[in-house]
Amino acid sequence: MTSAPARRTASPASPDGARAIVRYLAAEGSDAFVSRVLARYAVEIDAYRHSDLERLRPAIVSATRWVTQALLERRPLGPEDLAGLREYGALRARQGVPLEAMLRGWQVSAREAVEVVVDRGRAAGVPDAELMDLTAEILTAVNAGVAAFSTGHHRASAVIEHHDGTRRSDFLRRLLMDVPRDGTDGRLRQEARGLGLHPDRQYLALRAVALGDLPPPELAARLSRHGACRPPNGLVALVDEQVVGLATAAPDLPDDIALGIGPVVPFPELARSLRSANRAATTAHAFALAGAHRMEDLGPLCAVVDDIEVGEAMLDRFVMPLGSGAAARALLDTVDCYLACGLHVGRTAEEMVVHENTVRYRITRYETLTGVSLRDPSTVLQLWWALRRRESASRTRDGDPAASSQS
Repeated sequence: MTSAPARRTASPASPDGARAIVRYLAAEGSDAFVSRVLARYAVEIDAYRHSDLERLRPAIVSATRWVTQALLERRPLGPEDLAGLREYGALRARQGVPLEAMLRGWQVSAREAVEVVVDRGRAAGVPDAELMDLTAEILTAVNAGVAAFSTGHHRASAVIEHHDGTRRSDFLRRLLMDVPRDGTDGRLRQEARGLGLHPDRQYLALRAVALGDLPPPELAARLSRHGACRPPNGLVALVDEQVVGLATAAPDLPDDIALGIGPVVPFPELARSLRSANRAATTAHAFALAGAHRMEDLGPLCAVVDDIEVGEAMLDRFVMPLGSGAAARALLDTVDCYLACGLHVGRTAEEMVVHENTVRYRITRYETLTGVSLRDPSTVLQLWWALRRRESASRTRDGDPAASSQS
């Protein structure tokens, strides 16, 4: 690591010990102190390694003046000082400087100040007790300054995020929601570039739904931090309480999110892609299917969710004749497992941990009560549809998170 520039250790001229060091930092030593701080920024803070650090000098000079004046007057930082530091934090937020980098800068500055105190104090013969007291005063003032600065940075960041979120939402609403654009495609392409996207590339639309109790704003915020959903790869926002967006590829997601993705299309056709993504997300949500899904992956499950009238007719024909209660559920669960096991009695029995004769009895009993034959492929298809409709409806009735109103 590159070492910081050597510092002068000439004795303070004033005879009153530690306080003379503060006057030095406030007056003739101020420029040298700030220059050493900036040199350390370049070495110790990655965010500043390739920046024009001289643009930070006025703010550091002001902060040094506020702190040293308070120390000379043996008082805390005043309201005007703290207001200036809050504005300093807000300015850095507007400039896009991360709060982490700025907090690291405060640490570097405080350490440099303490080193100046120790070096100059010992060279002048100031007692260690006085130097320790002054160091404690400096750290107290720095802590108050950091709190004020952080407040300003957080407030400005919140305003910026709200503005950017509104901007992203408005853009995606007009791009994805089939809003009549009346020849505004050129302006949308310009806005896309302003948001860091490449409108000449092809994207897929996406719609995300939480399978748990994660609120849509938090879901949108989580996806927005994913590399696949950030410009230039993609963009996500909350639009009319729906988490929608576009991406060049589907992101990898945790198990508590269902993501519908549409086909990859040219930029002007993303509204069509979103229609497909919406159907996939709604279906995945209804059946608690985590991860990314296309309509073609989900197949007829999409129709089960969308075509309610057909689903209800299938329920009336293949489920309702059994009545309700534990016996009816046992029959339906066995039939469902039987279909999933390829109409194989042995595999069904193994899966359900029952005897094969139990499976045969329940299948026969189901056929008797409904008047159908599970050897008929058409009957099997309709029964599968009824059972999937039953599954989806059961989740809604029981308050399953995967069947919430988000879909």
